[in-house]
Amino acid sequence: MSTKFSKSFLEKLQHIFDIKYKYLYKQELLKHNKKILIWKIYRFHWEKNRFFFDIIFNNKLFNSKQIKTLIYDKTIDLLLMKYWKKAGFEIICSPIVINNLDHHDQLNSSTCRVPLLLRNKLSSLRPDIRTGCITCVSGEGIKGKPVWWNTKIS
Repeated sequence: MSTKFSKSFLEKLQHIFDIKYKYLYKQELLKHNKKILIWKIYRFHWEKNRFFFDIIFNNKLFNSKQIKTLIYDKTIDLLLMKYWKKAGFEIICSPIVINNLDHHDQLNSSTCRVPLLLRNKLSSLRPDIRTGCITCVSGEGIKGKPVWWNTKIS
């Protein structure tokens, strides 16, 4: 079942996410904490794209024309969503944790892609330096989400 949302509805959604990005940016700039700002942006990027992923693929509420518009406007991260459809990558935090072309060391994957039980004790709960993700290995997330540096664990 595909529901037709008006173009103005999609524009309002995009506007809401843009406002949130700007708010995050201004808040962390005031604190002069660039690393946390980048981590918050990665986390928000994941949450925004997961929202659209659920609407598009799980609930099937957008038609193909609307999906193409979201891709064309770069509202959604198509590469991230392609990874989410692959087994073992259902909650991956970002494509950069797999693509190490820009990574300064020769690791095959980022820390957050290594299962917690296979890590040494010193780095077991240390977040990835680029994304702030502690673990995005399938089966280790909390409620279908990665564990981030600021995730509340109860």
